[in-house]
Amino acid sequence: MHYFTRKVQGVCMKAGFKVLAMLIICLSIAVMLWGDAEPQTIVLGGKAVVMVADVVYAFPELRSKVIAVAGTDQGLGTFLEIVSPGFLSKPQPDRNASVETYAGYKADLYIFKSTMKPSLGKGLEDLGFKVLYMDLESPDDYYKDITALGRRFGLESRANALVNFYRTKIALVQNLKKPERLPKVLVVQFSADGLMVPPDTWMQTRMVAMAGGIPIWKGSNPGSSWAKVNPEQLMAWNPDVMLVINYREDARGSAQKILQDNAYKALTAVKNSKVFGFAQDFYSWDQPDTRWILGLLWIAKKINPEGAKDINIQEEAFAFYNFFYNIERAVFNEKIVVKFGGDIE
Repeated sequence: MHYFTRKVQGVCMKAGFKVLAMLIICLSIAVMLWGDAEPQTIVLGGKAVVMVADVVYAFPELRSKVIAVAGTDQGLGTFLEIVSPGFLSKPQPDRNASVETYAGYKADLYIFKSTMKPSLGKGLEDLGFKVLYMDLESPDDYYKDITALGRRFGLESRANALVNFYRTKIALVQNLKKPERLPKVLVVQFSADGLMVPPDTWMQTRMVAMAGGIPIWKGSNPGSSWAKVNPEQLMAWNPDVMLVINYREDARGSAQKILQDNAYKALTAVKNSKVFGFAQDFYSWDQPDTRWILGLLWIAKKINPEGAKDINIQEEAFAFYNFFYNIERAVFNEKIVVKFGGDIE
């Protein structure tokens, strides 16, 4: 009996050692990848920091960890001051600040758009700092990047909830009854220099297709930035609907200028008064920012009004801000609705 007991104890001890060894290996890998502790200080910066910051602040537990963030005002105000009062009191390095400037914050983790890796992130990594990159250019990027951020901080449940919010709203749009003929849609950015169309791979092009429209400019701009178009090209496309973006002013005024310009009067969209200022609040909803899902819902409403007749854009906006940023109805009405621009309804 004593021999049997000692034998059992020996087997258990060996099994315990194996489990312990596996735990040590896993922890060692985690340490090599990320360091030995959850980051307590975060810096957000670089170009397109708006998109990064809005994702990070969708995790309430991370807001107090942010010690510096590059400017997030695109010209229509600073949204995150509403989400986290005191946001504007944080240090705000220039979006083009040097590696040395960012290194001076000595943050546990720096979070940038992936496009900043060559010019900024790599230099910080060489100095021994941890950097997390986000792509944030497509719905799939959002799922991936939100999931990675949640995993990094042990907030997988919140990450899953945010991703599911997007998936649910996309399903809503995709299940709408489509018109017999899909509308030809043109998205343009309005500027003093004329009208510009986005590249094929950008969120604006994707959203039009997801909403059930034909992005008629697709194939004309294989580049990586906005491309100018002339009235002759617009006539060749002859869109049924035009969605007009202005990042610094109310887009309704820009849409009205197109409607009143004789150079565009022969366009079907102009003839039928189907030229709309892109919906906006602090930021235009066409961008690959967290609120791109509102842009998708809004596009569906504008290009398929019959199929999307039950979608209430203001209520959808409240649902988004409440879920992502804990903004209650009174604050939404007082601080968000008053910023609505474009032909939002």
